[in-house]
Amino acid sequence: MHSDVFARIEYIEKWIDDCYKRNDLNSFDVIMDIAIESGNYLREMIILCSGIASDDKNGKEIKGFDLHEAVIVGHMVRIYKMYDQIVFFVAENKGEISSIFFRLLFETYVKMKYFMLRGPDSIDSFIKCSFKAPMKNYNYIVGQEDDGVLDTIGKRVINKIENRLRFVNLSIEEMVSNRNWKIDG
Repeated sequence: MHSDVFARIEYIEKWIDDCYKRNDLNSFDVIMDIAIESGNYLREMIILCSGIASDDKNGKEIKGFDLHEAVIVGHMVRIYKMYDQIVFFVAENKGEISSIFFRLLFETYVKMKYFMLRGPDSIDSFIKCSFKAPMKNYNYIVGQEDDGVLDTIGKRVINKIENRLRFVNLSIEEMVSNRNWKIDG
């Protein structure tokens, strides 16, 4: 399998080198063909890199990612999905729509790189900050409970938020009292 991957990478490198040697790069159609083809190769490399990020360290089974790894891999998946949409809209000749995704893709890349460089403390801060909207809902629903108007849907929402907090080892008391919703803030 590894030899197949390396052969594919070598093929793509050769294709890139050959693009520099072309004499017909003054045609819009040729440039668009190259852009779409290079987009497909980039998509292929993103998938490959995401696959390499698996935790199959002993070659026997994949048990999943720990919480910190999952945040990084989640950003990789988001980059892939946005890039896929960029290529789709470029191929459909809808550059104005694809340009929206470029900024989101870049922001996601910057965050992913930041988390990779800063490590677990920053990722923990990111996870904590991701509960800002759910905690706002939680506080509102708990307020309804105090007024005696809480319905079964509200109880279900409270249970779901509390279960998610337990899953990431955060206490409800800590999150209710939290006033800092900035990453590493």
